[in-house]
Amino acid sequence: MLVLIFFLTLLSIFLSYDKNKRYWTEKLCLLLGLYAFYVCFVLVSNSYVGDPLRSYYSSPDQLTFYINSQGLSHHSLEFIFKDAFTSFWANESPLAYLYFAVLMKVARFLDADMLLFVKLNVAYLSALLSVVIYKGIRLFQPARSIVIPIMVFALVSPMLQLSAQMIRDIHVALLYSLAAYIVLNKRLPFRLPSLIIICVMSYFFRKENGMFAMGFIAIQQYEHFRRGNIFMKLLIVTAILGATAYMYGQVASMMTETQSSYSERAMAAASNDSFGVMLANLPFPLNCISTFTLSQIVPFPCWRPFWGGPQPYDWLRITDRIIPFYWAPIMGCMILMFSRYWKKIDLKYRLLFLLSILFLILLAISEINLRRQFAIYPMLFMMYIGLTPKYPCRYKLCRKYVFLSLVLLHAAYLVIK
Repeated sequence: MLVLIFFLTLLSIFLSYDKNKRYWTEKLCLLLGLYAFYVCFVLVSNSYVGDPLRSYYSSPDQLTFYINSQGLSHHSLEFIFKDAFTSFWANESPLAYLYFAVLMKVARFLDADMLLFVKLNVAYLSALLSVVIYKGIRLFQPARSIVIPIMVFALVSPMLQLSAQMIRDIHVALLYSLAAYIVLNKRLPFRLPSLIIICVMSYFFRKENGMFAMGFIAIQQYEHFRRGNIFMKLLIVTAILGATAYMYGQVASMMTETQSSYSERAMAAASNDSFGVMLANLPFPLNCISTFTLSQIVPFPCWRPFWGGPQPYDWLRITDRIIPFYWAPIMGCMILMFSRYWKKIDLKYRLLFLLSILFLILLAISEINLRRQFAIYPMLFMMYIGLTPKYPCRYKLCRKYVFLSLVLLHAAYLVIK
């Protein structure tokens, strides 16, 4: 483990490098500080995992990733790559199985605890995500101090809990945040090839996310469309229509499969989630609006993560109860800002906001899942911290009203139940 920590420390210095010494120092403090905290959190949470083939911390999905990746890790790198991308059982997320299996193979070579080794690497990606958020906000706010808001986001949002689990949501969130940064930073070279690589990687982590990542490419190419000649415009339109026609059948099929795979789970949880079922049965578009609203205040009620029965690690999941009271006011301010200054805000920010809302609505319709929603949260947080100072509004009052509304909703829920 000391070898891993030493290597990641050197990598942190390289990844956080900036010509501006202040920026470099702040990014390095964010990366190393958060990683140190996440390491402690991983060590404590992992102590509650007995047999990793049977027990887990927080999310049961980790069992599938651990069992299958461990089996792959016994083979050669060539076999791991081939089997991850050709086996039926790995079809949903081949890059995740490849990533985890290679890490487990390295852990075995170092004679380290495989599960802990993988989790420490996921925790590092979580800390690295904070640096991407920092760089994204700096595009809006070159002088403002932004370290504390980012640290609060990293510790209060779902990012903390996901950093201690062997799942792929942090990876997707990191890829989406990088894509947003590339779209917003016009000075970067090779923007289109980079976005294509991110889109492909997202697809192999989770197919639905890969399909949706094409939206970042469309936004970036729209800039060329607006200022290009007629030939360039026709070429871009033809490419987009061709890609849409090719992907439509696959997207529709995957959405149907996703909906079917969640239907049994939804029926089983209907007694505990009758409120969500009632909203989903409302007529269109009320069902979309209501489920989207509910998705932004999950977990609702805030004690819902503990419905599955008491667990010895419940005290570590206390931040789950805070998430709706932290995130819902942010989302309320974002909607207020874009509603009031829609025409004044730059087009690329509007398009990214619409892409985020579309992502959240489609996800809420199929299944309200906080882990999957988190993929888009860092990008929204970038725009929230970066744009709100430029477009003043009564944000404090908005946050207060949203917070009080949540408290009243919980009180009403208790009365009704």
